[in-house]
Amino acid sequence: MTEIIQVCLLDFNKGQLMGLPKNPRFFRDYRFEAMKKSIQDSPEMLELRELIVFPYNDGRYIVVCGNLRLRACKELGYKELPCKILASDTPVKKLREYATKDNVNFGENDLDVMENEWNKAIYNTRDAVLPILKKLGIKYTELHPEQPFLWTMFERPVKKRGTNIIHKKGYSWCGGTCRWGTSEKLRALKAHTKDGIDYVGIAADETHRFEKEKRPNRVLPLRDWGITEADALQYCYTKGFVWHEDGVRLYELLDRVSCWCCGNKNLKELKNMYLYLPWYWKKLKELQLNTDRPYRRNSGETIFDLEERFKREMQQK
Repeated sequence: MTEIIQVCLLDFNKGQLMGLPKNPRFFRDYRFEAMKKSIQDSPEMLELRELIVFPYNDGRYIVVCGNLRLRACKELGYKELPCKILASDTPVKKLREYATKDNVNFGENDLDVMENEWNKAIYNTRDAVLPILKKLGIKYTELHPEQPFLWTMFERPVKKRGTNIIHKKGYSWCGGTCRWGTSEKLRALKAHTKDGIDYVGIAADETHRFEKEKRPNRVLPLRDWGITEADALQYCYTKGFVWHEDGVRLYELLDRVSCWCCGNKNLKELKNMYLYLPWYWKKLKELQLNTDRPYRRNSGETIFDLEERFKREMQQK
């Protein structure tokens, strides 16, 4: 059934209904601006593709499909919108299915896109190694943190040190003195290996990292064998592992092929990402839109500041 409903009665899906996960955090990127322009140019399309809503409390409705459109319409000043009202006995499983398909079709689920596109070259390398492990009889186990990376970055309630007072949401950029991603990784490893031996790939010429990694049950085979970073990379190349993405070898652009949004990246790496890895640069900008903290703490530069800096440098050439 389709009805015209006042916007003030429509609620974004924030997880109010048990079993229906909240809609991903919105990114105010080109998709959102394009959505607003589309509505301005062809408002009649709102009647052809109504919001899909579910009645849940005191005459209010949860928007199951169309959260981004609702946000755009609110910014454009709409007071009422055509909505298709789902039956109150619609199973939650079906609501979840509708929401998922709507997000995929209309590009609202940028968080899922980013979660599934992290360092494609690294996962390609993993997939190439799996048959080797199977042939050698080595068990492969993939570990995951308790919470999604981007939830921890933007949504996790953070308490003031030594108190129970929640003073912000999300840790923001991971890196520098706030390497929460590393902490999550080590926590997952410790829970899995317990008293087992950890083999860590620190090379013989990374002497500044030796003492830090001097812990019980931790072994540094590359250091013990005298293999440098360059030696290790060349060996991988000879075996066909090149970390190739978007037409380039990542190690020709980056000093370390680590997480693409790591806050420890230097200016050379960031500029190369801007020039040669536009997909990742776009994602960095989307992350920056969702945090007030600058990407580079020391200089106070955001990703957008860095983009302007790189543009100026290119123009001066």
